[in-house]
Amino acid sequence: MSKILGCTCRLEGIRISPYKFKPFQLENERVRIVIEPGHGGEDTGIVYKDRMEKNENLKLALAVGEILSNYGVEVIYTRTTDVSQTDEEIQNIIETSEGNLYLGIHRVPNVGIPPYPGTEVIIVNPSEMEKLASRNINFELENMGYNNLGIIQVSDNLDVEQHNTIPSINLILGVFGPNHQNLDYDEKFEETAQAIAHGILKTFQLQAQNLGLDYRYRVQVGLFRDYNNALNLLNRLLYEGYQAEIVRQGDFYSIQVGNFSNLDEAADLERRLRSQGYDTLLIAV
Repeated sequence: MSKILGCTCRLEGIRISPYKFKPFQLENERVRIVIEPGHGGEDTGIVYKDRMEKNENLKLALAVGEILSNYGVEVIYTRTTDVSQTDEEIQNIIETSEGNLYLGIHRVPNVGIPPYPGTEVIIVNPSEMEKLASRNINFELENMGYNNLGIIQVSDNLDVEQHNTIPSINLILGVFGPNHQNLDYDEKFEETAQAIAHGILKTFQLQAQNLGLDYRYRVQVGLFRDYNNALNLLNRLLYEGYQAEIVRQGDFYSIQVGNFSNLDEAADLERRLRSQGYDTLLIAV
């Protein structure tokens, strides 16, 4: 559960906003993503010391979903707690979701080269949509230091996915290994979740552009109840040469920087501001 802390909201370290910005849509329909955290309940998945894959998958799935939700994407989880599920139960959730994309999240023992594990995507009988989403996610994770192990295309893999009726990909993220690898992953958890979400958003941004739909991206660097606090931050940003403004959001004042049609350009600005110590959040308006 998120709560307001000072001028921003956080969910286990992920920067989110209490407001829903312009929803991603395709042909007047809201984009809907189904996320399955692999394993659960009695099915622990891989176990490394005191860490269980089922818990790691769930934590990452919820973080990615929270970021996507902030952009107006509708997110459906196959589970949000540690429960056992049959393949039939999971399949029913997927089939009734009418989703635009299914994302399965799994982990394996470290398969990359230190200091970061590798990442690969498995897809069954891939469509162009699935290939595009896979490339985008792998690209974003590679940019933050993961080893891009590529896309595995198979005709029969992973019991649930092979029967899916919507475009489906399974992200395989290798993290279990010596303690220093787990520590590296923990330190990069927020960036990992953002990279996966960014890859998905980029996929639908490209589809939206093909349909002639318009989205703008900005970087929020503060959210205040008190106008004077917002004004102080605005003046600091303007002094440093940034194009910033105060945007009223209900009872809050949002400080927003930039105005981009390209998600990558907005992400570059977000990284630059974050490196300067600002508490940043990418938003779609």
